[in-house]
Amino acid sequence: GSVGEIRSRSSSSGSRGFVITREGLMSTGLLSFNRPTTMSFFESSDGWTLGAAGSGGRTFRVGGLQLTTGATISSTSVASGEVLGTVTLNYSKNPSFESNVIFSSTTNQTAYFGCGNLSIGDGTEEGFGFKVVNNTLTALSTNSDGITANETNTTISNITITNSNKYKAVMNSNASEIKYYVNDNLVATHISSNNIPDETDDPVLVTFYISNSAAATKLFISRYVIFSQDN
Repeated sequence: GSVGEIRSRSSSSGSRGFVITREGLMSTGLLSFNRPTTMSFFESSDGWTLGAAGSGGRTFRVGGLQLTTGATISSTSVASGEVLGTVTLNYSKNPSFESNVIFSSTTNQTAYFGCGNLSIGDGTEEGFGFKVVNNTLTALSTNSDGITANETNTTISNITITNSNKYKAVMNSNASEIKYYVNDNLVATHISSNNIPDETDDPVLVTFYISNSAAATKLFISRYVIFSQDN
């Protein structure tokens, strides 16, 4: 290519792969996903199931979702991404979750974010992702027998939750294993004895949830979310 250009190995003219010019411009050709993939930058609340209690609420903007508890104690806010057509979350198909998340506080809060219906509160919760209680971040996996939901939480240290961090969790269904990453660093691994979810027809792809345990406003911001699984 030209001096100062970066090209993928499959690209000779930009018709395949990608080219990044020395001016920082990127040209893409035939990029494709071989897994059903859903991405949102929260430009609309369409397709999201929303819930709140007390003074909880949420705001959708281009490039960000903000959940807020308001200043009333025991307030909650939740946004759950629902399916389109026949695509449902299936834990036998290697699902994965990724999001950039920021918290405004380190006290008096509980938050869930990840794959599945993590916050329904009726004992049928199944999924995996991350949980925050006050300032403690954990890798989360949850399995339900239909009556009781059982959580495994592994503490993740040395993460400042009020910073903008990239969170990712990837399930290997054949191995009954989930790997958790923060800012692309492997921070935890859950195995079959850690309440790995096994639901095969969950209409909720992803969940974002926050509640407060004091009369103070807590904010939870996500910049984007990506969900993916095998066909």
